[in-house]
Amino acid sequence: MHPRDILGGMENIIRLTTSSGCSLFQDFGQYLMTSGELARLTLEKQSTAKAWYKRIEELFAGLQYSFFPGSFHIWLSLGDISCYPFTAYLRTKGIDVMDGADFSPTGDPHWVRIALGSEWHSPELAPALELIADTIRRGKVE
Repeated sequence: MHPRDILGGMENIIRLTTSSGCSLFQDFGQYLMTSGELARLTLEKQSTAKAWYKRIEELFAGLQYSFFPGSFHIWLSLGDISCYPFTAYLRTKGIDVMDGADFSPTGDPHWVRIALGSEWHSPELAPALELIADTIRRGKVE
């Protein structure tokens, strides 16, 4: 606590420049952890990711990629295709993937990062991944 007559307005400055999670979110997080719900959700998500791992092996057969079982991120090589026209093309098809050059210390533009985290349950995911794989196999962006 500070002397009120020396640092006038200090309380308002602290209120405006500090933040924390709201009580509702803190209570909800605590509930998830103590009830066992978080552990159940984690196991469910890991199981789903492992199932996708097997599906990715089929969809990307013959392509160079990195995908850890239980993960929701795929690093996919584009071969000779640059990620910039590739991701622009995919966006015209309603598919959004990250340019790999943004994650490369050398700026290598021949990779993309695919995140399944928010789409793993979508019926549109497998066809989107098939389109990605087919485009790479053709070796060019239309």
